[in-house]
Amino acid sequence: MQQRMNRKKYVLLKKGSFSVCAGIFFVTLAALSVLFLDYSKAEAIKSAGNELGLVWAESILGEYDRNLAERYGIYGYYGNDWMTKQKFDYLVQESTEGKRYLSFEGSNLRLTSYVLTDPSVFRKQVIKMGELIIFNKWKNRNSDADYNKSGEDIPKDSIDPEIRNAAILHTFPSYGKISGTGMKNPVSLLKKKKRQKTLQNIIKKSGEEYLENEYILSFFRNRGTGGSAESYFTNEVEYILSGKTKDSENQKAVERKILAVREFCNLFYLETSPEMQAVIHSAAIVIAPESEALAAKIIAAGWALAESNNDYQLLISGEKVPLWKDQDSWALSLDQILIDPKNEEEGHRNEDWAKEPEKTEKEEEQVKKSLKEEMDFVVNPENEHGETYEDYLLFFLSLTEERAKLYRIMDLIQINMQYLYSSSFYLRDHYAGLSAVFMVNGNEIHISKSYQS
Repeated sequence: MQQRMNRKKYVLLKKGSFSVCAGIFFVTLAALSVLFLDYSKAEAIKSAGNELGLVWAESILGEYDRNLAERYGIYGYYGNDWMTKQKFDYLVQESTEGKRYLSFEGSNLRLTSYVLTDPSVFRKQVIKMGELIIFNKWKNRNSDADYNKSGEDIPKDSIDPEIRNAAILHTFPSYGKISGTGMKNPVSLLKKKKRQKTLQNIIKKSGEEYLENEYILSFFRNRGTGGSAESYFTNEVEYILSGKTKDSENQKAVERKILAVREFCNLFYLETSPEMQAVIHSAAIVIAPESEALAAKIIAAGWALAESNNDYQLLISGEKVPLWKDQDSWALSLDQILIDPKNEEEGHRNEDWAKEPEKTEKEEEQVKKSLKEEMDFVVNPENEHGETYEDYLLFFLSLTEERAKLYRIMDLIQINMQYLYSSSFYLRDHYAGLSAVFMVNGNEIHISKSYQS
């Protein structure tokens, strides 16, 4: 009997312990459920706030400068920290008004890392446009002008435009940012690449640098191909290569670069061709018999320079010139660059120039006087193969420092935007994205949005 009562008491005690444990479990479960619901609600609000923040940012990015986008494929909205914050807060208030479950507590915006005059920001858009150009997904704006000319803050000389105003020059994105010429020596490179038969073999045909250069040739005019889209400078690609503030100086700077390359290549051919060497030494013996070796060097240099000038005229006329020449592609004969000593003023060619050479005290001076300084005609050998003027521009662009190229592209965009659209346009006032930090229901939310994301 006593044993049965003890067993019953044990069972009752066991049931009581289970009830207590079960009660604690269910209270804990209920508490966790409440916490889970609160957490889920907070996460839902935070997620909604993040998505709304991106929508608000996209609304601001949607106010991009249409002329800038259509003319150059570059996207940027006008603003500053204060102005953009006002727009952002207004969008927030309009979106959260009447929604008691959302409490907005102000924003803090950062634009500095998205300014278009930052080379890393600007470069992303240039490369993206380069990709679209390569795959023919973008119309070449350089061949189709569409603008409302209301700018002209920069006065233009229609014959040879130049920007001299220091106040304007100081607003250029490149001002104080580029040191030196910004370009490697093309002749030094060619000395190492004599085995390369064409410039195309030297120029990179892939990678981001190639995309940048394709963007430049597609959106900016040059001396060779021109382009119908109006711009302040005619020699725009030449400006990117040289950075001069006078149009003609940019053209002349690139001309000198081309002449240097052509003179090196032409002289190389003259020095390595037995046929050409025979012609040169025959002339040297007649002109300066006592200094044949020296005379031969001067004649070769003069002949190479004359051929180079002829090459340049062919290039800017749309003709092709091989990088390394042969007998068929060589244009000028030696007698075409020699002055008739009997009729020096007219500069006519004398078929019998070798019979009666003029004798002077200094034979070196005599040799130089026997060569024409300028040619008043152009000889076209009608080469089917070779490089074009644009190939030389690509070659020089590949040798130009990326930072210099990007800043000078910015310069041209700002110059033309002021000249054609709005005199108050400055690239430094335009941004390609924004970052924002704001509070929603006590939760700190971070968002970033740009035209490339």
